[in-house]
Amino acid sequence: MRGKRSCPGAAPAPRAVELWKLDENETLSVSKFCKYKHDDIMSTVSVLSSGTKAVSGSKDFCIKVWDFAQQMVLNSYQGCSASGYLPTSLAWHPQQSEVFVFGDENGTVSLVDTKSASCALSSAVHSQCVTGLVFSPHSAPFLVSVSEDCSLAVLDSGFSEL
Repeated sequence: MRGKRSCPGAAPAPRAVELWKLDENETLSVSKFCKYKHDDIMSTVSVLSSGTKAVSGSKDFCIKVWDFAQQMVLNSYQGCSASGYLPTSLAWHPQQSEVFVFGDENGTVSLVDTKSASCALSSAVHSQCVTGLVFSPHSAPFLVSVSEDCSLAVLDSGFSEL
């Protein structure tokens, strides 16, 4: 019988987060680091506005917070969402560098404070996958969430819809 052959105990190929920098003339890309820490394809990445950190979400249902200067993962959140669904969108809070939000494939939006080990807030905002999250750049930190269900929601700091 012919069929596919697999290695016993083989895990899925890990996926990498890579940081690249353009040289001064912007003619050459230079790899600063490459780390294989996710166990499946990354579905979303967001870089902190200062460029010092990033957060990545993967089909391994894990969210990782990266420190570019140390070239390492600072925190890892496995199944952070109460619903346990795939993270599909991420955004850093514009005024709190330790806080980010993520949306999942079930339409839930969650807020994570990296100083604690769990989600601070979570709300079922949409009926389908969250495809985009953006904080307002103004003084009030409103959050806009967009979904595959063709809806857009504006949330206040307590995750109440406006």
